[in-house]
Amino acid sequence: MTINDHCGDPDTMKTLFIGNSYTQCNNLPGMVRDLASAAGKRLNTAEVTSGGKTLEWHWYNPETLETIAQAGWDFVVLQDHSLGAIEEPERLSKSAARLAGRIRQVNAAPVLYVTWARQHIPEMQDAITESYTRVAQEIDARLAPVGPAWRRALAAMPGLAMHVQDQSYPNI
Repeated sequence: MTINDHCGDPDTMKTLFIGNSYTQCNNLPGMVRDLASAAGKRLNTAEVTSGGKTLEWHWYNPETLETIAQAGWDFVVLQDHSLGAIEEPERLSKSAARLAGRIRQVNAAPVLYVTWARQHIPEMQDAITESYTRVAQEIDARLAPVGPAWRRALAAMPGLAMHVQDQSYPNI
């Protein structure tokens, strides 16, 4: 876990990111913190991430559960494996529900991080978004519609390099 702490300042929002390499890549929690700062807001971020992992893995990971329990989060952002919403939507649903229950026990709000389509398979975005939307409705969670935002950005600026060469990971 990495954390940027503001010593319990009540004017500082606290957000925990749980996920895998999509969340680790380009230091997403730090980028979100910097964007908040640029908007005049203070945001404390932390992450529990491990490459290639699913939310199911996080449910069984003691570090994930201990981190949820320890810090008085306002929001906990959940990012599943990039293909999980398509290949194993029921696993996503079950794992997100379990984690959301634990998140609510500490009076935080769960947020589902809707991932983006692979560059060479843009049509997969509909299935990803539908799966996350369904799960969010089932567990009464908020959505961070990252994938749909990517789609809009690419439609507005078709030459925009959103992916790196592997056609999966995000470009800075």
